[in-house]
Amino acid sequence: VTCISKTVQRDLRNLCGVKAEVIYYPMKPVRFTGGKRYPQFKAAMVGRLCDPGKRAELGIQALIRAGYNETEVAMVGPEYPGWGSNLGVVSDEALTDLFNSVDYVLMTSRWEGLGLPACEAACCGAIPIVLPDCSIFNEFWEGSPMGIHYQQLTSVENISRLILSLDEDFSWKEKVKCDMLDYANNFIRPKLDNVAVAQRIIDIYMSI
Repeated sequence: VTCISKTVQRDLRNLCGVKAEVIYYPMKPVRFTGGKRYPQFKAAMVGRLCDPGKRAELGIQALIRAGYNETEVAMVGPEYPGWGSNLGVVSDEALTDLFNSVDYVLMTSRWEGLGLPACEAACCGAIPIVLPDCSIFNEFWEGSPMGIHYQQLTSVENISRLILSLDEDFSWKEKVKCDMLDYANNFIRPKLDNVAVAQRIIDIYMSI
């Protein structure tokens, strides 16, 4: 049995009594370019945003309180939550361009097996906004450059306050972007890029 993260591995062991090997699901081939093909967007949300577990309404309300309007926020994925600029499903190249353009990618889910949007955003130099009660928080984000700040995101008000604080301090925001990109390149990408995942599959196969 294989699974896509240590979080799922733990759940399988604790809830089902199943021993599983972790093979991280590969992220999309996104990359940092430094370009801004979508300068009209400052933030984005990505995924099945009408799934109640994604809690998209938390991100939307936080962005509204932070002064963002619909034209500044891109909504990407097969489900549109009714607010923001609906881009639908986009190509990997367009996703790369979007993540390089925005300051923030909000992933306000409670339950995530892996949480690829936040991981991919960090690999493009955007700042993921992740909540501390997200199931994969300890695995990927507690030790990140923003981990101590994520711990405070227990309400809509706190999420909006963090975004406003970053927006009001350009130097801090740019430093966080650089630090998050370094973190992604050193901690996230080595687990989730295609080569790393393929090698993990080979290693597990050879160990059988």
